[in-house]
Amino acid sequence: MRRAVQAGLTTAALGAATVLSAGQAHAATGVRVDSVRIHVNAVAGKANDLSVTRSGNTVTISDGGDAVTAGSGCTQVDRDTVTCPYDSRTLTLGMGDLGDMVLVTGNLPVNINGGPGDDIITIDYTATAQTFLDGQGGHDTIFGGAGVDNITGGSGDDTMFGRNGDDRLTAGDSTPGNDRSYGDAGTDTCTGDANDLEDSCER
Repeated sequence: MRRAVQAGLTTAALGAATVLSAGQAHAATGVRVDSVRIHVNAVAGKANDLSVTRSGNTVTISDGGDAVTAGSGCTQVDRDTVTCPYDSRTLTLGMGDLGDMVLVTGNLPVNINGGPGDDIITIDYTATAQTFLDGQGGHDTIFGGAGVDNITGGSGDDTMFGRNGDDRLTAGDSTPGNDRSYGDAGTDTCTGDANDLEDSCER
């Protein structure tokens, strides 16, 4: 009787482990499209290294830190790469909870939320589409493109570069002197706390 109980417990444990492994295997950066957006959502617990590239009417998303899974409207290229149709859609990207990186190359409007962690967000220097870039928690470094960039550092010691275009950089996190805003070229508006560094900010 004792052996039968032990065998049953072993079988149950193996079954639970199998279910857990399957769940872990499917935890990956997810990509899908709807009529107006390309959605990219990174999962927690991974240091993502995302690359988003638009070429013509195709957007390619890859992640050097995690697998990528194609959802509705997108095509799986390999374990780490997915392609989606562009068709004037806005890229909406939610980064994970660790120190993540994302590089967006090519001209497409983007809305990026860094999440917690020390993130690096970079938009192609020549891209003229409007962007909304929010570092959220952590010590973030954010580079805008050549268009109108709306950059928010969030909490933490953040460094923001508007680069070309008439940009809005918001560093205020109620901690004086911890953030750095560089408007660079264009007529830029910078908002921060007392003693935050603001350079090349015309407003």
